[in-house]
Amino acid sequence: MPTTSKLLLISIILKTIEMIAKATPKGKSFHGIINYIFHGRKEDRGNAQKEPEIITYSDNVEIPAWAEDTEGIKRLIASFQNRAKYHDRYDSNRAYVGHHILSFSQQDMMILSESQIINITNQYIKDAGLNDTQYVAISHQDTDNFHIHLVFNRCMNTRILYDDWKEKMKATEKAV
Repeated sequence: MPTTSKLLLISIILKTIEMIAKATPKGKSFHGIINYIFHGRKEDRGNAQKEPEIITYSDNVEIPAWAEDTEGIKRLIASFQNRAKYHDRYDSNRAYVGHHILSFSQQDMMILSESQIINITNQYIKDAGLNDTQYVAISHQDTDNFHIHLVFNRCMNTRILYDDWKEKMKATEKAV
């Protein structure tokens, strides 16, 4: 159990964080977004230094063993695709891919530890209501600001769709 002084220190640190959360438009291809996160855009593949690292994930997805584990990445994609088919009114033309980006400033990265980043990510997932669906949070290092791609299945574990009403506004509100 954390002491009062540890909780106060965490509270002070979190108040100085400038994390930005962005909800991107719904997508139809888990294959496309997952491959982008691990390998970059098709035209940039081989040039981009993504250095993807899995930050956190739900219990109901299959995670690749390392960034170049192509069979593991295929299993991750398949687990998302298979869950989408559980939706009560599944339609292959419907957008089941959810994607939020959590971006941290360079100042944030000077004061945050890896465990604090994981805790912030997990708190965002909970606050955004994504802890009841499949998700994977993957960071990479291809821009000046450290950022995390949070990919999730819009088909919730309850077989209903994620409530995306005012999603962009809610994502911003959930940011630290």
